[in-house]
Amino acid sequence: MDPHQRLLLEVSYEALHSMESDSSSSWMHQKQRMGVMVGMYTHSAYTVMLRGTAVNQDGRSSALTAPHGPSQQQVMRMSLHSADLDAWSAQVLQMHGTGTPLGGPIEVGAASAVLLSEATKRDFPVHMSGVESNMGHSEAAAGMAGMVQLAGNLLRSMSSV
Repeated sequence: MDPHQRLLLEVSYEALHSMESDSSSSWMHQKQRMGVMVGMYTHSAYTVMLRGTAVNQDGRSSALTAPHGPSQQQVMRMSLHSADLDAWSAQVLQMHGTGTPLGGPIEVGAASAVLLSEATKRDFPVHMSGVESNMGHSEAAAGMAGMVQLAGNLLRSMSSV
C-alpha cells in the first residue's frame, strides 16, 4: 500500500473512532459527522466530477434546522451558474432531505422553482436523494455527507449500466 494512502486511512480511522454522540439536546440527537473525499488517478471509465459549488446562508430563518426557500433557490442558481449548467439539464438532485413537515415542502418547493422553471425543455425526470433521512442531522458535515452519498449513488448506477 502506498504510504500516503496508509496515512490517510490511519488519520480517517482515528477521527471516526474518536467521535462521540451528544445526547444532551432534548429535541435533536446531535451527532459528530465527518466525510472524506479523496482524489486519485484511476483508469476507471466512471468518474464523479464536481463542476460547481455555492454557499449561502439566509440568516433569517427561525432556527438552524428551518430552511428558507428563497435562499435555497438562490444557492441552487448560484451552483448551476458556477458549473456553467442550465437548470433544465439537471438530472440528479442531492438534497438535505429532512423529511419533516416543515423542511420537506420548503426544499422540494425551492428545487421545483429552479429546476422546473424551464419545464418545456425537460423531457426526463429529476432523481432526488436526501442524506438526512439516512444519517440524521449532521449539521456542518451535511454538505460533505451529501457529496459522499451522491458520488456513491452515481458510481453504483453507472456500474450497473
